[in-house]
Amino acid sequence: MSLFDWLAGLFGSKPDETPADVADRIERIADRFANAGNDEAAAAARSAADEARRASTAADARRIEADFLRSRGLRPDGRPIKPALGRGPGDTDYVRYGSAVRAGGSRAWRYNNPGYVRCTSQSTYYGALGCDGEFAIFPDYWTGMNALRLTLRDEYPGQPIGVALRQHLPPDAGVDPTRLCEQAGLDPNTKVDDIPVEDFGAMGPALQTQPGWDTGTQFDRDAADNPSWVETTWEGGAATSGGSDADFGGRDGPAPTDNS
Repeated sequence: MSLFDWLAGLFGSKPDETPADVADRIERIADRFANAGNDEAAAAARSAADEARRASTAADARRIEADFLRSRGLRPDGRPIKPALGRGPGDTDYVRYGSAVRAGGSRAWRYNNPGYVRCTSQSTYYGALGCDGEFAIFPDYWTGMNALRLTLRDEYPGQPIGVALRQHLPPDAGVDPTRLCEQAGLDPNTKVDDIPVEDFGAMGPALQTQPGWDTGTQFDRDAADNPSWVETTWEGGAATSGGSDADFGGRDGPAPTDNS
């Protein structure tokens, strides 16, 4: 048995599995992306599943699976790699994900959390991978937006969305809920329970026009032009200060301000 096959068995594969079994496993990941609203990633997963299904051997199918998982920053068992917080050169705050580092910008951008969903046990149910002690960190933008929708639905049932947003969003977000709803094409008096998923999607682009939203720099893993400190973050953050896993217990010290 090769080392690759041994590792595959360790993370859920079976010695007698078929390419179809591997493809089905990738399909389940596609469903997870689709449920989070990440249609692009779901399509990529389904493409990888189709390729795995056509593979001549299970070993070939598992290699296709492994390449896909790594490209999406996922662990061998299909779960997202836990993000890590740290500071790079010039005390720039960053978050290291499985396939990218996001440096600078606002926390809403760095954390894939446009709606400033807070750290709670419920936020893990919404898909959060960790937090900074105040706000949750999500694996991608689509999961973060879906988490905002679920948060408003679960925590502010029966309330107008304008009122719910005013209670939910922190002052640092710099958001006028009424104006935000207008930009998203939503009536601020509509109850959160009555807003269809497809209509809520316009809230994301509207949030990105607010004063508290600031886009930093994203470095994709293994990109040829990455600064040397970026590549070391996947090796334990040797070139950074303050690097730590983004546990739900938070990190020591005050959380950074949004535009710091």
